[in-house]
Amino acid sequence: MNNAEHRETGQGCSNPDRKYGRFVIPGATISYRERSFWRRESLASEERSPVINISRTGLAFLTDLPPKTNRVTLLLSYSEKEEPISFEGRVVYSVPRASGLDYRFRVGVKFSPFSARRGHNSPASLGVLDYLEKTHGAGNP
Repeated sequence: MNNAEHRETGQGCSNPDRKYGRFVIPGATISYRERSFWRRESLASEERSPVINISRTGLAFLTDLPPKTNRVTLLLSYSEKEEPISFEGRVVYSVPRASGLDYRFRVGVKFSPFSARRGHNSPASLGVLDYLEKTHGAGNP
């Protein structure tokens, strides 16, 4: 992994304000649905976008077409053996990448809180994130 790829995954960031570390799940992808006040959910993105990194608070992914709204429902696929997991979140950034790269944008999403309340992520989803962090987090292959 060269320095640019290392920075792209966020593995080298040492932000003291970051409560949970980022980790990479090889082969993980997401698709998303946009949500807005007027339309409950629009058509899902057909694109399976690669996940750059993930943490308990959010994730970053690559795409050619970033979400047009800031509220999204994500469907995370991390294994062929396991069912995809759904997350609610808010787009916190969408930045263009240098020309000549495979995907045109990098998008960051902050997860909604984890609770049994409507519009939040289920506590079971947090349990899966905990498992994934233990499996793929720092110090694991």
